[in-house]
Amino acid sequence: MNDVIFPYAKDYFGLSYFQATLIQLTFYFVYLPFPFWVSRLVDKYGYKLSVVSAIVITVTGCLTFYISYIFSSFSVLLGAIFIISTGIMILNVAANPYATLLGPPEQSQLRINFVQVFSRIGYAITPVLGNYLVGTSTNDQPLIYLPYLLLAIVFVVLLFAMKLLNMPSYKDENIDNSSFSSIIKKAFTIKQLYWGALAMFFYVGAEACTASFFINYCLETKANMSEAGIYLSWYYILAGVGGFAAIYILKYVSAGKVIGVFSGIIVMLVIMVIVNPSYLFPFPMILIGFFLAALFPTIFGMAIEGLGGFTNQGSALVSIAIAGGALFPPLQGLLADNFSVHFSYIVPAFCFLMISIYGITSQSHLVKRNF
Repeated sequence: MNDVIFPYAKDYFGLSYFQATLIQLTFYFVYLPFPFWVSRLVDKYGYKLSVVSAIVITVTGCLTFYISYIFSSFSVLLGAIFIISTGIMILNVAANPYATLLGPPEQSQLRINFVQVFSRIGYAITPVLGNYLVGTSTNDQPLIYLPYLLLAIVFVVLLFAMKLLNMPSYKDENIDNSSFSSIIKKAFTIKQLYWGALAMFFYVGAEACTASFFINYCLETKANMSEAGIYLSWYYILAGVGGFAAIYILKYVSAGKVIGVFSGIIVMLVIMVIVNPSYLFPFPMILIGFFLAALFPTIFGMAIEGLGGFTNQGSALVSIAIAGGALFPPLQGLLADNFSVHFSYIVPAFCFLMISIYGITSQSHLVKRNF
């Protein structure tokens, strides 16, 4: 939804590209200070209560969007995004290690990829549905709150459904209760963890840039808003297909090779986006989604595999790296304001190049995994 409301907010509030990227900065900034402390709460109260709390916080943020609509306030809109991001951040800290712990460790990356496929399905639906709901304007004011109201209702229904599920409140018995500074020191002794966190920093920045400016790129080329929303949906549909493909490929190919090759292909596609051969539009943009899908869960899995009692703290440190999504979109916004949206894609191209180098030079112990 951040990607859908980005162009609407830019036009309605009269923002520059750089100012509009405050949407991404606000969403991803949450990951900078809080994941470590959230991991401690997850340790103390377990995964089930953490998930419930995350959903309640997210619902609160969704409802706050209606207040931003009433007051036509971009500041309140940013506040709503901050609240939603807090809930999503708790889910990231809790759910990803939960998936790695619920089963054999040699299949952890497969499970995370499988979980991420379902989010890709949601991503595929959102641009068309969200664009339709937001675009149903009143007095030329886009109804930015409407999709979030629908999400709030769905989350409330989910809370009631969870009461009927026998979901264990799993707690890791081997908890590392070290201080934050000592955990940071320990993390720098685990090569896979700190390099994985750095790769995640570049990845989230690259994904945020690619998706945030997707619609504006299409509008700058030769598409209208409706067509751009459909193209973004295809981008995420291919991401879902790519996620399923990655699950199969990771059974036979090392995680490092998958990351290196897929990121390298994305670099070439982004270069095509920058050059913008009109006869290929919008295929390079859409194809990025296919190769993008495997990167987040695979990088995450490589970073925290085999950490034992340090898994939750390691997950929190990798989640802090998600703050990369707050840094790179404003840089791309500055380039878009001063040059063009097409040229601004040099920012994600650089990020994907760094990720490709990480994948090529990294090795995972988990190869030729079987279900």
